[in-house]
Amino acid sequence: PISFQLFLMNNQGEQILKYRNDNYLSQNALADMLGTSRQHISAWEKNKNRMPYEVWRKFSTLLNHQTP
Repeated sequence: PISFQLFLMNNQGEQILKYRNDNYLSQNALADMLGTSRQHISAWEKNKNRMPYEVWRKFSTLLNHQTP
């Protein structure tokens, strides 16, 4: 599993967008899964803000359960 620091350093936006595209999710759908807003997802995908650690823990769980 990827660490929080590596996630932030390795372009969190690309990783979030890739996960959404690979799983056919809208920003709204992912926001609901993470308990946040679509606006936060958008800002994180554009690397305007960093995803908080608490949300990253939820996201990393989704990544670890993703089917190849």
